[in-house]
Amino acid sequence: MNTKHRIALLLLFLALLPFQADAMTWERTDSIAGGDSIDWQYTMDDLVVTATRTPKFLKDSPIQIRVLNAADIERADATNIMDLLQQELPGVEFSYAMNQQTHLNFAGFGGQSILFLVDGERLAGETMDDVDFSRLSMLNVERIEIIRGAASALYGSNAAGGVINIITKKATQPWSLDANTRFAKHGEQRYGLSLGNKGKKWRNTFSASYNSKDNYDVKSDDDPVTRIISTIYGEKVVNTKEQFSWNITPELEVGARA
Repeated sequence: MNTKHRIALLLLFLALLPFQADAMTWERTDSIAGGDSIDWQYTMDDLVVTATRTPKFLKDSPIQIRVLNAADIERADATNIMDLLQQELPGVEFSYAMNQQTHLNFAGFGGQSILFLVDGERLAGETMDDVDFSRLSMLNVERIEIIRGAASALYGSNAAGGVINIITKKATQPWSLDANTRFAKHGEQRYGLSLGNKGKKWRNTFSASYNSKDNYDVKSDDDPVTRIISTIYGEKVVNTKEQFSWNITPELEVGARA
């Protein structure tokens, strides 16, 4: 290959490089043989497990999947999964029944067709086809993997409309502490605390949160004083969670949750 051909290939490579930068991270390493050449390697930032139940890079996933990472959750400042989905995903709607029970509409599917997982395990306790969304606090969440569309082949009939897998953080330091608070209208208050510790063969994470909101009326613009369309009832929610894991061997880990 002559010099002109080499220059042409180099220019073509540089022209294509910016289009790949959004999808992957490029790293420069020297060749083992001579040290003069350049060997380019790439690594994907997102490793997902929900689509196939095995770790795969996002670009290799056979199913369309959306990942909300810790930065997305922090930017949204959401209190629970309901707040986050309404901000980050189009086609998601939450409504209130006459008994103030919250119902999910996920791209035309109701809550009975959307499977909620926490670290890959099914969340039990549905009430009138919906889980208690206030239980799914965004405190100590690493990322959320969302499958939009049928996933019944892997997860059963409850996943006909999609799967939402909430993956929590694991303790990586001997001691760590995270605290947050939020104040908003209608008397809304939020307090959260997460404490993690890690030993040589074990790790433990404890998190607790308290959320409260006052009742408020939804009024008509025509007569905001007397025309009350409906009343949204407030709530007081306390969530606590304990996660413990023990590495029996480098290949075997057991865990418990409360």
